[in-house]
Amino acid sequence: MSFLFFFVYLRIGKGELKGSSRGVEREFKGSSRDECDADVYVKLQIAKSAIRMVIVNSFEELKAHEGEVIGTTDWFRITQERINMFAEATDDRQWIHTDPERAKTESPYGQTIAHGYLTLSVLPQMWMKLIQVNNVKMMVNYGLDKLRFAQPVLSGDDVQLTATLQSVVNLRGITKTEISFVLHIKGQKRQALEGVATFLYYFDGELKGSSKGVQGESKG
Repeated sequence: MSFLFFFVYLRIGKGELKGSSRGVEREFKGSSRDECDADVYVKLQIAKSAIRMVIVNSFEELKAHEGEVIGTTDWFRITQERINMFAEATDDRQWIHTDPERAKTESPYGQTIAHGYLTLSVLPQMWMKLIQVNNVKMMVNYGLDKLRFAQPVLSGDDVQLTATLQSVVNLRGITKTEISFVLHIKGQKRQALEGVATFLYYFDGELKGSSKGVQGESKG
């Protein structure tokens, strides 16, 4: 492992790993999970992926990244303006989201909080900042599993996505991907949310299969 990767690791806010790059090299004895501590392996993969965007052009290239930590995004701020816009779009105008003055005195958080589904809704656009999938006609959100909201995001908080490409499957020409994700809050130990998102990619020239194949697979 190079000193650059160790430096990037520290810069992206994962300060739990102490010591010098040589110490990390001793702990990280190789490039496989079998040769090093699993937690250290994941952290080093995050550090490596933080300096690049993954670019793929086909199912085969996407499949080659299966099991990898794709990356960690830059910080993204959840502003009160964005919260208000989401409230208008969803008709969820509860005061804990939209009334800063009342929230100062009545909310246990001392200020307004983002809607849980607002924090979830930033997932697709943050994912696309980590990976560029070319030669696709469209991408469709297919489902969520193991979703857990661990901590509210306050107005003005910065959030950051870390995503792992958990699985890639070709279903009659439709590429089904499962992405394990964690949304971090800057300065907080607990994450905002975590789960597994399923996206469907329709690559050019691979649309001969039907959605029935995906539905049938999901039932099995």
